[in-house]
Amino acid sequence: MSQKQIKLAAIIISIIAFLFAFMTNYIGYGGKMNLLAYVTTIAFALSLIANALNALKLTTQWGFWLIYNFVQLTKAGIQGNFANIGKYIFCILNAIGALFVWNDEEVEK
Repeated sequence: MSQKQIKLAAIIISIIAFLFAFMTNYIGYGGKMNLLAYVTTIAFALSLIANALNALKLTTQWGFWLIYNFVQLTKAGIQGNFANIGKYIFCILNAIGALFVWNDEEVEK
């Protein structure tokens, strides 16, 4: 895929994912959206995007996973879930490492 096609695919996937995530969370929260509902919507949409990009085997996914992990870290903080705070700190470090490894492999090709 060319860079232009990758960007277009990421934009289309992102729009669909955010609309779907918002609709499902809006229904799930009974229309009573609050800070946690919006953070959950963003996390859900980012996971959909990252998984779609993973299925396409695109390195771009790791940037989305990194952002997703920061959003999940925020969500865990809002909920006071300290176990998940630790988990997402580890996941952030993993995503940063994966970004370097995948970028190195693309340069070698």
